[in-house]
Amino acid sequence: MPAALYYVDESRLSTIPNCKAIFKDYSVSVDGNIYPKSDFLKILRNSKGNGKGAGIVSESGTMLATAYNTMLYENSVVKKGGNKKGFFTSQNQQSKEAMKSIKDAWREMNSSSQRMEDNVCVLNAGMDFKEVSNTSMDMQLNQNKKTNSGEICGIFGISSNMMSGNASAETKENFITDTLTPLLNIFETAFDSDLLMETEKGKRYFAFDTRELTRGDILKRYQAYAIGKEKGFIQIDDIRKQEDMPPLNIPFINLGLGDVLYNPETGEIYTPNTDRVINIHDLGWSLGENNNDESEEISDNEEELRFNPNHDPKNGKFTSSSGGISSKDLTTVGKNVKLDSKGTPYKHSELKLPKKEYGKVIREIDDLYDKKYKGLEKSLHRSGNYIYRFEIHDFDEYNIFHKYKI
Repeated sequence: MPAALYYVDESRLSTIPNCKAIFKDYSVSVDGNIYPKSDFLKILRNSKGNGKGAGIVSESGTMLATAYNTMLYENSVVKKGGNKKGFFTSQNQQSKEAMKSIKDAWREMNSSSQRMEDNVCVLNAGMDFKEVSNTSMDMQLNQNKKTNSGEICGIFGISSNMMSGNASAETKENFITDTLTPLLNIFETAFDSDLLMETEKGKRYFAFDTRELTRGDILKRYQAYAIGKEKGFIQIDDIRKQEDMPPLNIPFINLGLGDVLYNPETGEIYTPNTDRVINIHDLGWSLGENNNDESEEISDNEEELRFNPNHDPKNGKFTSSSGGISSKDLTTVGKNVKLDSKGTPYKHSELKLPKKEYGKVIREIDDLYDKKYKGLEKSLHRSGNYIYRFEIHDFDEYNIFHKYKI
């Protein structure tokens, strides 16, 4: 037989589970012929692994039966023409023929007959009709119908407002996301599992196109398109395709003048606004990389640092190698050289920045310290349109000594 999808009537099919409690499996029998379960598309609800699912009718039988019996009761009332229940009283004994005639006339009057003569019942002398009061079931019939309707809608995960036509936009969105989408995901999973070959799994998949359901109103759609176009991840033709419009075939990508593009493979930074390209490797090292090269040349605006590395452990003052303090052993330190909190000088002259700019950059470096800069001696940090080159002694112990515009 050619490969295709064939419908099999449920009455012709049965499952044959194995006897294992953990590694459950089953085969499928159709007219006495045994087939592996992989030959069938299976969508089972609350299955225990035996090839059988638990349907809503079996799980919520009482609720559905109550609603059904209510319909039967209402139907019987309608058949009787809506007349009230009651009984006859008679001061005189009635013959069987008289009683039969009255019953037949009463039955015709309470039937759905449209004939005028059937809508009249004549009682014998001395007879009277006594009405029976309504039961609580009669008085609450309409309320019970509304309650049962809401309960049944809840079984299927549908708001009763959806069925009555009074659903708000939020209710409709919740129906799509909370009720319909999970069902579609179940179908997609079954299709992927049973209709794809093993070599296709992971490369191909089934998916329902729900764009028409999730498009929303025109204002929300256009606002979403505007955000996507502004951020650059969708273009004009992409938007027109979503709106079923013909493409304009514009082969350009929209970029703002304030965008800065970085190529991590080549290390190039391109600024369209200034038409300038900078290679990050030309600055000495890549972002976040350590540079332990002590032979680095000192630029013209940096002063060479000479100092005595010996400190007195008691007071932190500079000392000679023998432990005594001697001004002869101290060398001149550049005028812009900065010391850390322990008195250790940095190797480069400090670049003077405006107070507000300096505080902003230092806070940004502190936020990234554990993730990016901890353990490094030097690094680069980008803030806005500038890259800052700085030394690192510890957390919140930095010396910014160069600034590049990109």
